[in-house]
Amino acid sequence: MNELVNTHVKFEVLLLLLLLMLFAVSIEVKAGDDENDIYDLLDEKVKNNFYEGLDNVEKQEKTIEITGNIPERIMRSLACTFYKNLDAIKAGSLLAGTLSFLGGFVVFKVVKLNKGMKRYAISVFMITIPLALFIFVYAISLFINLFVS
Repeated sequence: MNELVNTHVKFEVLLLLLLLMLFAVSIEVKAGDDENDIYDLLDEKVKNNFYEGLDNVEKQEKTIEITGNIPERIMRSLACTFYKNLDAIKAGSLLAGTLSFLGGFVVFKVVKLNKGMKRYAISVFMITIPLALFIFVYAISLFINLFVS
């Protein structure tokens, strides 16, 4: 009988502590409402500044003028084409490099006995192709930078 009373008292104390914790959390949430107003105000200011900055960048878009002799015009028109498609080139290179790396990793993990195939997967798919794509995008960016005014 004594154990039953002790268990009942422990349960009531535990229930009381749980209710006190819930009450404390509800008070803290109500007290935090003022902080959310400040957060919302700052969040709105940050978003406005961000979008205004993007609008300013779009307005100041750099262009490549196609002038000069024929070889220079060819180079400038090529740079202009690369410049217009630079975001797509970067995204495509990133995707191709990632898929190549993942494909090399899968081949490396799947092939158990053929060490030559493992080395090929590491050297070509995981190192060479992503590195070549990185160098390609970097070189195009440097080429475009020569002609941007």
